Amino acid sequence: MFLDQFYVFFSSDLHAFCGIEKVHVYDGSALIWPRRLGEKLSGDWSKPREVVSPEGAHFSNTWVPRDASGLRLQFNTAFGLSLNVGSILEGEITFHSAGCNWVDTAG
Repeated sequence: MFLDQFYVFFSSDLHAFCGIEKVHVYDGSALIWPRRLGEKLSGDWSKPREVVSPEGAHFSNTWVPRDASGLRLQFNTAFGLSLNVGSILEGEITFHSAGCNWVDTAG
């Protein structure tokens, strides 16, 4: 199975102090897609959302991970996706849902 995309829907209460700064994808216990977001996502991300910073960087709570050649990531443990979400927490984060789409081809 190949991971096509995944998402994390959440909201945080203290915008300046509380948010998500990294999301890592694991296949079983193997880290296969580390992702530092480059910005702290805070506020209302309870549905698909994308914002563009003043510098032109795009930030989203839905990701389409690919390897260096642009192909989807293959999983060895069927449906064994684990997410590790790193956060800055001085307030509360509510996780509404997380999920993914699987496909049977790499391209």
